[in-house]
Amino acid sequence: NFMKAFFNLKVGTSEWKDQEQRFLNSLKGIATLDNATHRTQDRNAKQTGHTTYPNHSFKNESDTDFILKANREWAKKVRDKMHNAPILELYPEIDGRFEDPNLTPLEVFDKIHHKKIASVHLADKEAILKALEVAKSDKSHFSQKSFTEIHALLSQTAQLFRER
Repeated sequence: NFMKAFFNLKVGTSEWKDQEQRFLNSLKGIATLDNATHRTQDRNAKQTGHTTYPNHSFKNESDTDFILKANREWAKKVRDKMHNAPILELYPEIDGRFEDPNLTPLEVFDKIHHKKIASVHLADKEAILKALEVAKSDKSHFSQKSFTEIHALLSQTAQLFRER
């Protein structure tokens, strides 16, 4: 690592000669470098997840690798699909859609095309209190679900995110 010698490096010193030799040695390996990609991700294919719960192991899931042609094609399809999408009106979901004219809208813009793409209506104190009431009432009986059932629901949700 030449950085440890960098600040005190002077031309002609033994440290300089050492770094020069290391650099020249590194050039000898260029001809044998393998520049082929070893990545095979294709976002056009169905995305499958690697759950960590049943086998108590962890496996990273890659972010989209845009170096790969298939993933660039996938991104173009997503862009084309969303190019003329209608403006989204997003509201809090509290026992159904919570539309209240008093909610403050946050306007979201496509910064490249300078056009509005969404209005996100922010929950206020009243909406949060209503959400807490709904949670306390536990109409869905979610609080009675086992960790295994909750894990299954969250895994299904994660899979939907992967696919979309």
